[in-house]
Amino acid sequence: ALAEALNPDSWPGLKTLSLAACSIGDAGCQALMAAARDYQVLTSLDLSCNSITDDSAPAVSLVLAQPKSALECLSLSMNLLSSFGISQLMDGVASNIEGALCQIDVSTQDGGQGKTSFVATDALSYSAFMQVKSKFQGLR
Repeated sequence: ALAEALNPDSWPGLKTLSLAACSIGDAGCQALMAAARDYQVLTSLDLSCNSITDDSAPAVSLVLAQPKSALECLSLSMNLLSSFGISQLMDGVASNIEGALCQIDVSTQDGGQGKTSFVATDALSYSAFMQVKSKFQGLR
């Protein structure tokens, strides 16, 4: 049903979609991302507070990497992404530096201590830090 909502024939003028706190989870997010790859006129997508985990990061990353995507603003705040999942998202952003995306919100994540401890234990080298930093330079 979510994927059908992004059928270009059903909603030709749809530019903004907010599904904040709709309990779509990973299954809904992944179905939505599959549809979003074809529906490239969406400019704003809010998926905050939906229990989305790292399992959905590759699907979201594919959408962020789409060169013809009109997506300017994506909110994934208040989900369950770890630093690893966020890094996967940034891989998609980094591969599409000329894309329309100018805002991505991944604030207030609860990916769990076990998933994010590699950052807390200072295992991130300076060169890795600079690579991650360079991914963000294309965003405003």
